[in-house]
Amino acid sequence: MTVSQQIFIVFFAIFWGAVFSVSGRWRMFQPILRFRHILYRWLFSFFVMNVAPIVFLVLAFYCLKNGSPDGSPSQWGLWTTVRLLLAGVLPAFAIFGFYRIWMGMVELMPRVFYESKTQQSNDLKDIEPTIEELHLNHPHKWWNLGLAACYFAIAFLGLKIG
Repeated sequence: MTVSQQIFIVFFAIFWGAVFSVSGRWRMFQPILRFRHILYRWLFSFFVMNVAPIVFLVLAFYCLKNGSPDGSPSQWGLWTTVRLLLAGVLPAFAIFGFYRIWMGMVELMPRVFYESKTQQSNDLKDIEPTIEELHLNHPHKWWNLGLAACYFAIAFLGLKIG
């Protein structure tokens, strides 16, 4: 592996873990799939939070294949060191973009993925969050998609540097 690939893998894993550590309240992967909204949320979560990041990981890893300069690290100048670090760290920010896409879509279409308190089945009380509990009805619904675009721009800037 190149230096940039090594840095990228470490930061991507750290950031991915950070995203999943805060996702518990959303019940992205609720195992009760007999309810349509839970099944839709599970499928959407699986694709956006598992499949898409793995595809990105492979593509970014491939793009960073030329990330090691000639010579030993003691011979690298400041710009070479900065370039290698930015090329490794910046693409890892894409994982936050995937999370923001997930959030943005859930906020734009909350009834597809959750029920309101008045609709919630008795089988789901106390184990499934509602639209109201998650505060999904707010005026800033497009912000998460905009932030996703920013995170992906940062990630692709890093790949360009690499």
